[in-house]
Amino acid sequence: MERERVRRMVLDMLLAHRFEERAAQGYAEGKFCGFLHLYPGEEAVAVGVLHDAEPSGYVISTCLGER
Repeated sequence: MERERVRRMVLDMLLAHRFEERAAQGYAEGKFCGFLHLYPGEEAVAVGVLHDAEPSGYVISTCLGER
């Protein structure tokens, strides 16, 4: 993998991690309601999928919840 692509992916992982930290903080402060599902430490999953996806492709996220 070329160096520039790796650099962009690392920056995207850091951005995703920081976003999650801020979302968790806002949720804890009651700034928004609803359900917040965080996945700290798994930023590479989303970044890897999105960096490899085709522009015309679809990305779908779902949570099955508890059974």
